[in-house]
Amino acid sequence: MSLRPDPELFTQDLQVLVRIDVVHALAEIGPAAKAAVPVLTKMLKETDLRIRVHAAAGLWHIDKQASVAVPAMIEGLRGGDVDIRREACEELAEIGTAAKAAVPAVAEALKDKDAEVRKLAGEALKKIDPKEAAKRGIK
Repeated sequence: MSLRPDPELFTQDLQVLVRIDVVHALAEIGPAAKAAVPVLTKMLKETDLRIRVHAAAGLWHIDKQASVAVPAMIEGLRGGDVDIRREACEELAEIGTAAKAAVPAVAEALKDKDAEVRKLAGEALKKIDPKEAAKRGIK
């Protein structure tokens, strides 16, 4: 028996990865990439959670839209694979106190099965709500 990957699936996944890389590049550019905001906003409606989380992160880096970024990061923390959960924690840490609505999801992530997610969640909680982090023994 030989395994033959479905070229269609490979292409779709590759397209997702390329799109995510483009979003990362735009995020690195920052506010100067403001022309990309409408496209990134449209990407928030994609079915692929990876694209939604990265688009939201891009919007945060370009336009500081915490009200858009935080809900997507919460969704990523609660429903994403390990890479998405890590990304969400890192982005929430960067957003800081403007991500206060994410505290319950970040607190849940402190019990994640992945040690790196737990560590990143602790770091995020310290930046989002230092008092809550201290209450939970996170220094």
